[in-house]
Amino acid sequence: MDKLLQNPEFMRIAMTVAIGTLFFIALPLFGYFLYRKLKQEIHDEASIPETTRISKEDAVFSYAAYEGLLRRANAQEKELERLRRSERERSVESASMSEAVLSNLGSGVLLFNPASLVRQANPAARSLLGYASPTGLHARDAFRGASA
Repeated sequence: MDKLLQNPEFMRIAMTVAIGTLFFIALPLFGYFLYRKLKQEIHDEASIPETTRISKEDAVFSYAAYEGLLRRANAQEKELERLRRSERERSVESASMSEAVLSNLGSGVLLFNPASLVRQANPAARSLLGYASPTGLHARDAFRGASA
């Protein structure tokens, strides 16, 4: 046996086997303890401490406040829609009034859009310019044949 322990080849193999055995025993133990530690940390993070939990009264208050905000937003939305409808009706009424005044004027009146196209002409303007319907004509074309 003495000779065997003095053999460098045998010692190298014996050390390799000893280290390998230790490694295969220690590695699973290390993995198991690491797994338990990580699992405990995850569990601790997932649990909500008592100080951060919301009481039932706070939850009821929050829900009531949220519900109140929703009711107020719905009421404001209905009021806004009512105001829009009223404004549209007023606009239509104003346009029809302007149309009536314009068509009964004795002077010729042309209304232009921002691109200088005729948007509207009263009967006097149509007869003065000689167009049945000058709507859509450019200003230079509408007055081309007119004389002062």
